[in-house]
Amino acid sequence: PLWNLTLEKVEELLAEKSVKEADVKTLYATTDKEMWLTDLDTFEEALDVFDAEDAKLTAELAKQQRVAKQNNTKGGKKALAKKKKARAGGGGGGSDDEEDDEDDEDFSDDEFMPAPKA
Repeated sequence: PLWNLTLEKVEELLAEKSVKEADVKTLYATTDKEMWLTDLDTFEEALDVFDAEDAKLTAELAKQQRVAKQNNTKGGKKALAKKKKARAGGGGGGSDDEEDDEDDEDFSDDEFMPAPKA
């Protein structure tokens, strides 16, 4: 609004105008090929950042999948339940740990046996 126009605001706008005029002069002096190469460099930098983020997310997903796969096994489910119990209860109680250790000795491969062919 015009009522908000102060001397400082006018000076700021004039400085912005001179910067924009310099940008326009630079653009007029730049060839099409130079603009293309500049845009291409900017694109390549953005693509590198995207690829780095994508690789990080892919590695994190693979880690989560490994943990999920491990937690689907019989021993993994027990370990996960133990972790949850420790988080919820503060990790106390030595007798429960001894009982869990006794249960861990059951290493049956029933879950991993292929189904018989008919």
